[in-house]
Amino acid sequence: MRCLAVIAVTIACTGGTERSTERRPSTPVAPTAEVARDASVARVADHGPPLSETEARAMLSERFRRAGLRVRQDVRVRGESYDVTLDGYDPDRDIGFEYIAVSERGTDLDDAERAALASKRILILDASSEQTVSAAADAFLASLADAGP
Repeated sequence: MRCLAVIAVTIACTGGTERSTERRPSTPVAPTAEVARDASVARVADHGPPLSETEARAMLSERFRRAGLRVRQDVRVRGESYDVTLDGYDPDRDIGFEYIAVSERGTDLDDAERAALASKRILILDASSEQTVSAAADAFLASLADAGP
């Protein structure tokens, strides 16, 4: 039996402008973030600027490896309605992640690919703070553990 897990992270910001990953403001704007796991929603205070692609990939790779997954980077995954290169992927367990950095918005995954990947065990995160990426990874990996192999 194969169980599917989908984790959605939504970040809602009110006011202000997009923050650069180059400088960190002394008083960070705290948008609201929701990490949805199955039917439950955990609210997370999102503090600080979004992680860079490099920072997010390193954090997610480390978390996935600690959970016992073999993470390969930049793996091309194809299906009927998607052809994407994931940031991290365990080909034996068909589990992976994709982080959409600020500079990749609108270019990395299109809506059809996102929808198709929703039926896979792939964590997709839009640019988020370290705290939100950490909470999303924890929720995603916990949902995999709850679902079993």
